[in-house]
Amino acid sequence: SDLASSTNTLSKWKYRRDTLHKEILSFATSSPDIIALPEDARYMSLLDDKQLTSYEKAFPHSVLVDGDTLAFGNGFRNYSLIYDTENNVEMGRGKNFLFPFSEYMPYVFLHIFSFVLSSEEIFSFTRNHTYSRDQKVMTYENPSFKVGTLICSELFSYETISKLREQKPTIVIIQSYLSIFHESPLMYVHALTLAQIAGAQLRTQVLASLNDGPGVVVSERGSILRYLSANENTARGEIIIVDSKQ
Repeated sequence: SDLASSTNTLSKWKYRRDTLHKEILSFATSSPDIIALPEDARYMSLLDDKQLTSYEKAFPHSVLVDGDTLAFGNGFRNYSLIYDTENNVEMGRGKNFLFPFSEYMPYVFLHIFSFVLSSEEIFSFTRNHTYSRDQKVMTYENPSFKVGTLICSELFSYETISKLREQKPTIVIIQSYLSIFHESPLMYVHALTLAQIAGAQLRTQVLASLNDGPGVVVSERGSILRYLSANENTARGEIIIVDSKQ
């Protein structure tokens, strides 16, 4: 039974990988500066050698912003990963999970967790939505642009967004995985509102890749410039294409 369940899960991820790969390759002729995927997309880590070669051939000058869940120490981290084929760069930053609540620890449990967590750790979590203390660099810069990322619940953190603003990104990608909320329209609207607030706070253009909802472009003043239609990204809003030359 466990083996059958694992096989079905792997098959679903392979189908998702193949679907994403086909969609991404369809943008090859546009030579985008940035290809942005949502939180936990797991695109690059699931590619086989042939698919990886075809990606690198199709996008020799593009930067891919991917999302993945990776083991770290005795737990897991939710990562924002950046791949720059032209400059041979792979880098990322992650935020720790807190089992069983991921990043979303109900405040009613704070007193209980105080018996096993230090006050510093609880403060870091409630203010920054992460236990990670090594997130000094939140941006990646190449000769054309400086891209920053925010991972899902980091939108709740004024401190995290302020820290990103200090690094002066020219564009910010918000990566979120709304499926965890059962594709709730309310959560999608909530995510859009937080993206608008982040745009105004960051004073730079923000693009939100929200998995099961249309991608959106937010201005540096916090207004929604446009929703990305199906001919600009996948129907589920999974892929955002950025061309700074336009």
